[in-house]
Amino acid sequence: MTRPSINPEEVDIDLIGSFAKIWKRRKAIWIITLIAFLLGIFVAIFAPERYRSQCIFVPQVSQGMSGRYASLAAMAGISIDLSSANDGQINPRVYPFILKHSGFQKELMETPLHFSKAAEPITLYTYFTEDEYHKFNLFETVAKYTIGLPRLIAHRMAPKPTDVEAELARMIGEGSTPDLPVYTLTKKEYEVARMIKRRIKLEVDSKKGYLTLTTELPEAVASAELCEAVYQLIQKYVSAFKKAKSQANLEFIQEQLADAKRNYERRQEQLARFKDSNKGSFTARASIEEDRLKAECSLAQQLYSELAKSEQTARLKVAENTVTYTELSPVSVPLKRYAPKRMMTVTLWTVFGFLFGFVWVAITNRTREWKRAEKAEKSEKKK
Repeated sequence: MTRPSINPEEVDIDLIGSFAKIWKRRKAIWIITLIAFLLGIFVAIFAPERYRSQCIFVPQVSQGMSGRYASLAAMAGISIDLSSANDGQINPRVYPFILKHSGFQKELMETPLHFSKAAEPITLYTYFTEDEYHKFNLFETVAKYTIGLPRLIAHRMAPKPTDVEAELARMIGEGSTPDLPVYTLTKKEYEVARMIKRRIKLEVDSKKGYLTLTTELPEAVASAELCEAVYQLIQKYVSAFKKAKSQANLEFIQEQLADAKRNYERRQEQLARFKDSNKGSFTARASIEEDRLKAECSLAQQLYSELAKSEQTARLKVAENTVTYTELSPVSVPLKRYAPKRMMTVTLWTVFGFLFGFVWVAITNRTREWKRAEKAEKSEKKK
């Protein structure tokens, strides 16, 4: 079966005809474009201002103190193995998860920042929970109940976090203030942490080995202070995680060292008792037994000596295992707002309106043609 050939001239004529039909209804296109243009002006004027601060840094582990101690130990005839000084480094991909740590969020929301409406620095918790620091914004209100309506409904339907402090107070007894063994967030703190999380972004470039921290707030100074606070807290928590890991390793080595010391002392005691009880004995059996006890004692001494060296290395790691950062781009107060970009916003809305109007007219034209064809077909069948 041969396929029908397509004449390019017919296609050109059809496209020109379709465009002519659309252009006949250009008034509708201009009306839709005008509406989009006015919406763009509304968004550009009433959208809340946002200032963005950024910091680019590379994590590094200090090794200077280990090197100095190793040199001093070598002068004393002690060999300390520092070949694994960088063991256990935290993978940069883990850094974004630190921002989700309850303790991190709790400390961050209690960090004081400078806002224009406050005479003194206030915490982020205060800023997001007290109405006096927020002015009514028409755009945010309209966006919340139009574009953001699905998100609002999903948030309302989502299970609410338990107010842990209140729950424990009921369990322990009314009027009591329980000391919680772990970091917990109250309902209000959870909501504040969620709002802060939307304003912080940490990107990891695994290939180049650096991290980019970005923060956004309605005020320039507060945005820069928030960026610096997050940067300092990240350094604090990563250092704490690494120190905890090194401390656990030190405790494990100390347990093994104590066992090795007891074993070495027991072997020494066995060898001494054997020598005392076999003075003047020159039998081959006694000689073989003494060699065996000496070999066991020597092995126990070597193990004890190696573990003692490992313990010194582990002690140095605990003492110096703080993470420092090289700032490729330090935090600075932004001079210009990041958003809204008013001219770009109006332009994009206008272009979108024109394209939407063009497509809408094309679709409605085709729908009308289909309906006319159906009516013509029905009328022919009736005849």
